[in-house]
Amino acid sequence: MEIDFTKVTLSDKETLQKYYEDAEYKSCDNSFASIFLWSIVNPVKYAIIDNMLVFLYTGEDKMFTFPVGKGDLKQVIEKLIEFAKQNGFEFKMWLSEDMEDDLQKVFPNEFDIEYNRDLADYIYNSESLSTLSGKKLHSKRNHINKFNNLYDWQYEEIDENNIDECVALLKKWCKENNCLENADMFEEACVARKALAHKDILGLDGGLIRVKTEDNEKGQVVAFSLGEPVSDDTYVVHFEKADSNVEGAYTAINQQFVKHFALDYDFVNREDDAGSEGLRKAKLSYKPVMILEKGIAKLKEKE
Repeated sequence: MEIDFTKVTLSDKETLQKYYEDAEYKSCDNSFASIFLWSIVNPVKYAIIDNMLVFLYTGEDKMFTFPVGKGDLKQVIEKLIEFAKQNGFEFKMWLSEDMEDDLQKVFPNEFDIEYNRDLADYIYNSESLSTLSGKKLHSKRNHINKFNNLYDWQYEEIDENNIDECVALLKKWCKENNCLENADMFEEACVARKALAHKDILGLDGGLIRVKTEDNEKGQVVAFSLGEPVSDDTYVVHFEKADSNVEGAYTAINQQFVKHFALDYDFVNREDDAGSEGLRKAKLSYKPVMILEKGIAKLKEKE
C-alpha cells in the first residue's frame, strides 16, 4: 500500500493543527507544536489518510502516532498495519491512556498496550494550581509567601522585547545542569530553544518572572514558561525553566503562568517526569488529579 509520508516543516502548522480540533485528548503530544519541536530528537514524517493525520517516527524503531481527525479510525489503522507489513517493520502505535477507549471500540481486545510510567503525563486541576489552596498544598503557599517576601518581582508575557533574556536564562539553566555531559538535558535545552525561536508561529503562550535588585532596576529574568491548549478542557505547559538559585522561582512561575493562561481550562498537563526521581517527587507534590499513562500498542499474536 502506498502512503506518502512527508517531512514535517514549520510551514505545515496551519494545515495540520486543524486535525487536532476535534481530538479531545489530554496528552501533551496532542498538538502539532509538540511533535514538530521534538522532531529534532525524534525525526517524523506525516501523512493525511482518509481525512486523518498520522505521524510516523522514522528512526530505527519505527512507530505511528494515534490517528486524529474526522475519518474512519478503524479503516485508517488497518491501512497503517498493511503499510508496516509491506515495508518490513512491526506495527507499533504511540498512544495515551485516553486514546485506548477509542481504539478498543473499533478493535476490541486486538491490541496489547505496554505503558511506560516514566513517560506518563501529570494532570492537575487548574484552579488548584492557581490558588494553591487546601492543606495538601500548604508547603507550596509557604514557598510563594517566602518568594514574595524575599524579592521585588514582576510577571510579563514573553515577546520580542524580552525573549533574548529567556534564551540567556535557558543557557544558564543548561550550564547549571551540565547539559554537555547529559544527553537528555542537552536535548531538552535544544528543544526549548527551538520553542522560543518559533513561539509565535507555533502559537505558544509565554510568560516570565523577573526579579529586581539594587544593581538591576529593570530586573533579571529568573523563570519562564511556554504552553498551549491541547483540547477544550486541557492546557499543557511544555517548558518551565527557572534559576535554581532564586528560592521559590519555580513555584512562582508555575502559579503565575496558570493564572494568566490556563484558568479557562479545567485541567493543566505538566508533562512527564522522564524517570527522574527528583522531578517525580516535585510533580507529585502538586497533587495531580490524574496520571495519564502513555505507551505503545501492538497487535496481539493470533493463536
